Amino acid sequence: MNDIIFELLNCFSKRNSLSAEKLAAIYNSDYLDFGEPLSLMLKNGYIIKDDPFEKYPDDLIYPECHYKITFQGKAALSEEYKNRKKFKYGEIRAWLPLLIALAAFIKSFFY
Repeated sequence: MNDIIFELLNCFSKRNSLSAEKLAAIYNSDYLDFGEPLSLMLKNGYIIKDDPFEKYPDDLIYPECHYKITFQGKAALSEEYKNRKKFKYGEIRAWLPLLIALAAFIKSFFY
């Protein structure tokens, strides 16, 4: 999952329903920037239309069409949180012994 989809799913998890226009207002950009990520999220089943009886077709993203996060989207977001935390912990575990060894090496010259 890339950073854009992660941020958008995080935004969807905090709000009931969002449209491309509202996302553009939140992130202070043009709503056309969210067309591809929203389409990808819709195709993967991370979001669905908030109102299934809206006049918009299922395969197109419209600026005023509202979407909400699905259970699958919440599960993917949770899994991504776990993966990012695990990666950060692994990096700390890798760099900490190196720093300790470097400090011991420098300390050995000043004894």
